[in-house]
Amino acid sequence: MWLNRITFFALLSIVSNATAADPDCVDWFRGSKLETGSKNCELNCATLMTDMGTFMCPNQCDELCKPKEKGSLLSKLVFYPGLTQAEKELVVKNPKQAYSVYKLKGRAEDATNRNFPNQDLNDESDAFRHFVWAGLLTKELGRQKAKEYLDAHETNPLQSNREKQMDIFNNERGQSAAEALLKNNKWNEKTLEAKAIEELQNKNLDVISPGLPIPKEAK
Repeated sequence: MWLNRITFFALLSIVSNATAADPDCVDWFRGSKLETGSKNCELNCATLMTDMGTFMCPNQCDELCKPKEKGSLLSKLVFYPGLTQAEKELVVKNPKQAYSVYKLKGRAEDATNRNFPNQDLNDESDAFRHFVWAGLLTKELGRQKAKEYLDAHETNPLQSNREKQMDIFNNERGQSAAEALLKNNKWNEKTLEAKAIEELQNKNLDVISPGLPIPKEAK
């Protein structure tokens, strides 16, 4: 199963901005040197000087003065579209890292679209996408942390065991390829994509429903 990255980015944008004060008011508040959660914060905030751009900011002092708890809003959300329960827990635990993870997923999707204009589930494009995403994550986070996100993605109860087997196998191949490229000082995204194409050509990746034409080289 593959989460639409636009949906995920929109979700994180909502999470980041829900109930948040206006950015100009945030700057205005920071400039005052008042501390969130401090005694009389709201009273002192409400009496700060304003101008034409910030005259509405005193109305947001309750939000501006509220102590910020890491992940508190994320923890209250019940549903993330398309995410497994394990992925939700990782997002709550480290939303910034999770955002980076899904940006890399977007880059893997872009690479897949370039090399496989026609795509379906469990075909060569699916194997390529998992290989590249796993490689990018390994470069960014290291093998163990990357595997934590990759494995979390494969916990969807609606996905068949055979599909999970395919994805996990291709993830592992991508991780190993990334480590080898890094070790030999040959790392870049193009070499990773080229390795994915080579692996498909040599039938070293798991593909349940083969049939797509494989490019002679990465595009």
